Formats: sequence, structure tokens, C-alpha cells
Amino acid sequence: MSELSVLLIPLQTLPGYPAAPTPSLMDFLWLLIIIPGLIGVLVTGLTMGRSWLGQDREENAAIEPFHALQGRDARELES
Repeated sequence: MSELSVLLIPLQTLPGYPAAPTPSLMDFLWLLIIIPGLIGVLVTGLTMGRSWLGQDREENAAIEPFHALQGRDARELES
């Protein structure tokens, strides 16, 4: 390690402070796998929940695909 990096990043505990605990394997698992996984499940559940439960099928059944893609102008031309 170069002398510059040792000066910028102290590798020893400062005087008067307790020693930092060494992180365990479970600490790494919480930080890198479990917490991001729970956030992903929560976001996925909130965004995809209605389609998984089938509650949005009734709303989409009333709209024909052609009208949904073409917008209001296509509906006015037909009537």
C-alpha cells in the first residue's frame, strides 16, 4: 500500500475511541441480500399485485385493444 493511501485512509482506531467490531457473515447477508430482497418483494407486490389478483382484468376488458392504442380520435371516427 502506498504512503498516500495510508495517510488518506486511517487503518487504525483513533485514540480514545473503542475498537470497531468485526462484521459477521450474517451482517453481510442482511446488508447485501436480505434487505434488498425484501425491498424488491415489496415494490414488486405493490406494482404487480392487482394484476396477480386478477382485479384489473375487468377494467381492461371494457377497452378494445384498437381503441386503447389509437386514442380518442379513433373512437370519434367510428361513431
